[in-house]
Amino acid sequence: MINTSQRDRLLWIDGTAGTFVGITTLLLLNWLYPLYQLPRNIVLIITAANLVYGGYALFVASRKKRPIELVVALAAANLAWMFVCIGFLVFYGKQASIFGLMHIAGEGAFVTMLAVLEWRWRYDLQTS
Repeated sequence: MINTSQRDRLLWIDGTAGTFVGITTLLLLNWLYPLYQLPRNIVLIITAANLVYGGYALFVASRKKRPIELVVALAAANLAWMFVCIGFLVFYGKQASIFGLMHIAGEGAFVTMLAVLEWRWRYDLQTS
């Protein structure tokens, strides 16, 4: 069992990370997609997913009442994004630069860790 401050910190880290990556990627879009050697629309998809997910995770983190369904949705979204990252790595593995591959692989690893923690602690993360 985790304590309240650790629980809240995990959700705030999750939401802040997604939002930060989304905003940073959006601001650097015209520089990143050629550096990553990925199509612009793929970098835009990554950006949009991070912004939407980050906003949702911050919404969940900020709630006084946090039903388990909201926490399970966070874990499921992270798991789903891990599979998207794997798909990007497979599909664009020969085209993308090492920087693009590192971004996608790093993001995939990070969201996998979040999915595992949020699933493992789903009952502790809910509030009534």
